[in-house]
Amino acid sequence: MPQSINLIRGSLLIIITTLCFTAMDAQVKYFSVYTTFIVFVWAKYFGQTIFFSFFFYKNRKRILEYGNLKLQILRGVCTICPTMGFFLALKYVPLAEATALGFLHPIMVVVASAFILKEKLTIGKISIVLLGFLGVLIITRPGLGVIHPASLLIIIANLFFGLYQIVSKYLDQISNEASTLFFTTMFGLIVSSIFLFLLPINFSNLVDFDLTNILIFLFFFGLLTSLGEYCLLTAYKTATASFLTPLFYTMLIWSTLYGFIIFNELPDFFSIIGALILVGAGLMNNYFNKEVKN
Repeated sequence: MPQSINLIRGSLLIIITTLCFTAMDAQVKYFSVYTTFIVFVWAKYFGQTIFFSFFFYKNRKRILEYGNLKLQILRGVCTICPTMGFFLALKYVPLAEATALGFLHPIMVVVASAFILKEKLTIGKISIVLLGFLGVLIITRPGLGVIHPASLLIIIANLFFGLYQIVSKYLDQISNEASTLFFTTMFGLIVSSIFLFLLPINFSNLVDFDLTNILIFLFFFGLLTSLGEYCLLTAYKTATASFLTPLFYTMLIWSTLYGFIIFNELPDFFSIIGALILVGAGLMNNYFNKEVKN
């Protein structure tokens, strides 16, 4: 297949991915008044389990080649913790601002790499980190009461995502994608199931809903998760990460549209400036990484 066709295909798949993920976030925010964030976390991992079940079965022999079990569990922790934090924060933080703060995680990877992997912090990388935190300060404006304190949960979630990236680098060398995906998914499903069934409050406000409507909602939530994950995995088989990564910033467009149409929310001038600074920092980081590889 010609390279140009692969690039177009990869681009479309990433755009579908961002549409699915932002639609999923919008669902979490909309239904958060009826139930707790734990229900959405469980639905996410349950949908992934169903979707990847055939893949897991096909690669069942490779699953046991996990490399380091402690690292696999740590990766699972670094996946479910930020998911829980982000879903909880969505109840209080405007959708567009929450999405913008989510783009802090590439900067957190730079910080985590310096402390854990002892990677050298160049002037360029230091500039990226400072620029990223400037964007966060402009969006959150701490002390002014502009944005809900729950935004701190999203910032903490980015710390976990940064550690997640580091652990994934280690596991790439000693394990395989089937095993890593299986342990991460199963860990998330088991932990979220424990929280789901041990906390009755998760279901307290759902008694007013018909069981059929609840099942329909969970089905579409799981579908969005699975479709987004599938498109993401497929996209990286058709085009390079350096080409596809900037397209993730289209999530800011979709989250702004969802926020306006569903919640009548629009980011203010400073939130837009902060988001653009975060996007700029992320693109700079992507460029520097590409230069290093070349």
